[in-house]
Amino acid sequence: GWAHEAIFFVRALETDVADQWLHARVEISPDGMHWCREGETLMLPDGVDLPAQDISFCRVAHFGSWLRLAGELPPGTSMRVIVYLTLKE
Repeated sequence: GWAHEAIFFVRALETDVADQWLHARVEISPDGMHWCREGETLMLPDGVDLPAQDISFCRVAHFGSWLRLAGELPPGTSMRVIVYLTLKE
C-alpha cells in the first residue's frame, strides 16, 4: 500500500434514523472486488443532536491498497452523509 494511516470521517447531513446505535464497518480487499471486514467500526451520527453531533471518525492502519466503509440502515430509513477519507504516508 501507499499510505500507512487512514482516517474516515462521516458527517451526517440529514437522517430520519433516531435513537438507534448504527455502525459502519471498515473493509479491506486485495483486489477491489473481494472484501473482508478489517475489524474497525464507526458509530454513525444518530440524528438526535444534528448539527451539534453530526460527525464521527475512526482510524485505520495496515490496510494495503483497497479500503472502504460499509454499513446498513434499518428498512424504510435514510441517511444523507459526506464521507471524508484522509490518507497519510
